Amino acid sequence: MRKIALGIILFAVIIQGRGWGQPAKSARTERISSAAGPARLTPRELTSRAEIVAVGTITGIQSAWSNDRSRITTRATLRVDELLEGTTSGGSITLVYPGGEVGGEGEKYTHIASFARNEEVVVFARRLGDDCRIVGGEEGKVSIHKNSITGKKMVSGVMSLDQFKSDVSAAGR
Repeated sequence: MRKIALGIILFAVIIQGRGWGQPAKSARTERISSAAGPARLTPRELTSRAEIVAVGTITGIQSAWSNDRSRITTRATLRVDELLEGTTSGGSITLVYPGGEVGGEGEKYTHIASFARNEEVVVFARRLGDDCRIVGGEEGKVSIHKNSITGKKMVSGVMSLDQFKSDVSAAGR
């Protein structure tokens, strides 16, 4: 357990330097600051960092230990329903991120986007070989939910998916 905790702390220090450790995503399009941390990224900033902006559903998740069993990495398959920016070579992309669970042992990192099977999301990603990684930490993943009253798809509960996609498209111009 001590080895895992030390690994998590070391990884957190490393990812802060790479820009992966960012505060949670806000669905609002203006920059938001809080006493809890630095200003959050706008859709324009996320789009400028991403090669791919895609709307889709997570269809599969697989976690595995590294060869030396020092860390767990997870691969999530996103079925792309709509591509807002960039190109893909098929109907899906594979998102790779640190952490996950293998054989009852798990690793979880703060400020890193993680996914669940059948989850609908908008992702901001960069290519990493044949795979992709989320940009902007957990801000680079925006969850989609259906409003129980209107039936409209919403992002982060406060903005319609259609409005968010419009904002992202305008940011990419």
